[in-house]
Amino acid sequence: MVGLVKSLPVDEMEKLILTNTAIDDDDLRALGDRRVRVVRDWLLAHELEAERIFLLPSRIEASAGKSESDANGKGSRVDFALK
Repeated sequence: MVGLVKSLPVDEMEKLILTNTAIDDDDLRALGDRRVRVVRDWLLAHELEAERIFLLPSRIEASAGKSESDANGKGSRVDFALK
């Protein structure tokens, strides 16, 4: 009946979410940019001088293989370098 709440097993719900969620390179780039700003703000809050922090543009790279949990076949990776 229309309007009734249906109960699905968790694995089915996850599969439906992954199948129907579209994530493009711009979304991944925006996520990377937000993450790097959070890290930068934390470093600045812990008395690191701003002139010692350099932010590089986000890059999107395809992963070598597909993961079962990754519906789009894209991996996620964050590289940090401290000098």
